[in-house]
Amino acid sequence: MNASCALQHFCDIHGPQILLCTEERTYMHDLNDNDNEGLKAFYAQYIKSEHTQGKVECKSCTLSSDGILVSTVDLLTRMLYISSSSTPNQELFKNIRNACVRSLNIEKSTENGHPVLFGDDENGYCLSLAFSCKDFHARGSQRLYSLCYLCNDKYHLISLMRLISECMRQVVYWLQHDANETYEAEGRIKVNTNLNETTATYIFRTPPRLPLQRTLSDIVHDSNLIYRIHALFVWILRTTYSTIHD
Repeated sequence: MNASCALQHFCDIHGPQILLCTEERTYMHDLNDNDNEGLKAFYAQYIKSEHTQGKVECKSCTLSSDGILVSTVDLLTRMLYISSSSTPNQELFKNIRNACVRSLNIEKSTENGHPVLFGDDENGYCLSLAFSCKDFHARGSQRLYSLCYLCNDKYHLISLMRLISECMRQVVYWLQHDANETYEAEGRIKVNTNLNETTATYIFRTPPRLPLQRTLSDIVHDSNLIYRIHALFVWILRTTYSTIHD
């Protein structure tokens, strides 16, 4: 069973975009390759080809401004987990892109905070959770994102739906929590009333008329966000891999 995880965003300018996808591969140890430079160069050409010049300059379409590629090796299972904004696996890219568009446009749960399962035997199956994060500089003061877990085995996905759903909810919780704190910090202005020096008074300023394109890292004020998302995706993939092979 091949599985992958993805984080997507609906950009106001470019529409549905893949921010990060994590895939698993069989790890082949090479004594002459200690820093994965060859792997990074191999993925870099696909990351670059999937983005036009306009999208490269759009911060909302990227999770990291410098195009970081993150990898983790599990020596126990001999699996390599790679996170990037694209993948050289064209079949996987097609499935993730399809899930990206559907999860941000069509497939929505009637209950808030509940994932939705969709897919077919040809394009694979996806468990998706759409959510929004507050952003003081966004149109409508919020941005739309989705988390997806993809695999080609429907029954395996159904059996693990509860576990994966709970992990997704935890991610959404801390992303929204951090985004809310940034929103409050950027929107509030401290006012000196001289009435009570022991109590601070705040007012909310008017949101800007022209929305700004910002990375999710800026919205949640976390420069290490890509590593946190990668670590979570790796944990989910390792857990599901171990479950199916036990």
